[in-house]
Amino acid sequence: MLLIIKVFFASILFTQHPSVQVDSAPTLRILTWNIKMLPRALAHLKHYPIKRAKHIPAQVLADSVDVVCFQEAFDPKARRIIRKKLKQDFPYMAGPANNWKPSFKVNSGVMMFSKYPMRQLGQTKFSTCDKEDCMARKGGLLCEVRKDNRTYQLLGTHCEAGGTREMKISQFYELKNLADQHYSDTVVQFFCGDFNCKKNDTILYPKLVEAIDAEDGEITGEWQCTTDHRYCDMNDMKPNGKQNVIDFVFVRKKQNHQYTSQRYVRKYTQLWDKKHKDLSDHYAVYMVYTCK
Repeated sequence: MLLIIKVFFASILFTQHPSVQVDSAPTLRILTWNIKMLPRALAHLKHYPIKRAKHIPAQVLADSVDVVCFQEAFDPKARRIIRKKLKQDFPYMAGPANNWKPSFKVNSGVMMFSKYPMRQLGQTKFSTCDKEDCMARKGGLLCEVRKDNRTYQLLGTHCEAGGTREMKISQFYELKNLADQHYSDTVVQFFCGDFNCKKNDTILYPKLVEAIDAEDGEITGEWQCTTDHRYCDMNDMKPNGKQNVIDFVFVRKKQNHQYTSQRYVRKYTQLWDKKHKDLSDHYAVYMVYTCK
């Protein structure tokens, strides 16, 4: 009789909450976002990093994120604001990569925050650069995250904005070399960040996924771009402005690797002055990775 009563109440609970899953597969939720936190000394750009830094953490905290990879986190005061506001929920931090002092150059601008134990495995500085990108030590930051007794490796990057196609491809292979130093058949690797490579580029994009030996996926949802000159008010908006995907979260290929992934573009907004609500000139990419 007691068993019948237990089954009866269990059926009621399941009916009320049909979305509850008894067996939850291992899942990692990754957010990558170029936040355009350029140094305040570049005031003529009118990008106001401090104003925006005060609002960005709230957007991340309101979402279901495990690990965040920021790019263009150059301004030190903006970094301190973001770190302070994220610290309670994201106690683990790494980067910014290539933060060497003293030097007239700034760091790579790539840094990560995690809710789960994270340690930095390595970093790399690109051997080539072009024009204003040479003022930063762009490259890659490789970290390891431990969640639910599983280990994941994330390589965050911000690749060359300009330069030749050959230069970009060489940077892709330098990222792969960093990942290879810690590659394991039992650990999943992700490549995330601003690759400055358009997904619809029929020459460079295939070279990118080939170089890093990774897999991409389709974007689900309303927003199908990460740079937007049509609707993003941090850009020069035009009715027929260009919209592109240049920010990604890739999954490294490996044998017998069974997983599912969903990718979404997050358009985080908050009115931070009278004319602007977009919090960066890039939208964020959010991926839910589930191991089968």
